Amino acid sequence: MKLPTLKCVVIAAALGAFGVSHAAGIDFEEPISSPFAPYAPLFTHGNEFYQGGFWLDTFSTKVGALDTDLVGALVDGSDVANICGGIGCPTNNLTNFFTSLNDGYLALGLQSGGLFRASKFDASFIAAAGDQVLSTAMLLRVDGYLGTTRVGRRDIL
Repeated sequence: MKLPTLKCVVIAAALGAFGVSHAAGIDFEEPISSPFAPYAPLFTHGNEFYQGGFWLDTFSTKVGALDTDLVGALVDGSDVANICGGIGCPTNNLTNFFTSLNDGYLALGLQSGGLFRASKFDASFIAAAGDQVLSTAMLLRVDGYLGTTRVGRRDIL
């Protein structure tokens, strides 16, 4: 089922700490300073930023997406009342988290090009104000690749 692009905002909230053998992680607490993400903490199609030894790229699923199309943002969980405005952000999370907006998605990998294992992953759902949230509000799909070959897929309801 495809959720309406503008009505629903899908999120990988806090994306947790992606663990690797040397315990690197992504927690979105570092300030984002990247020449490839000029509007950070807002992210558009094709932006790239770095944290904890990882690269993170934001994309739109829209055919013909422009590099000005908003696809994500970092949210300060301690100030969701002021930041989230007309959308329902997750509560009880005082840390920063990444939101994937308007059917955007986040791709990530190790800057070294090596393999990694996700040892923790937190996700949630954000709905536009006034929208009814369905009993299955989101589908989280995690694909694993080795080079250009997909080696695994996990769908989580």
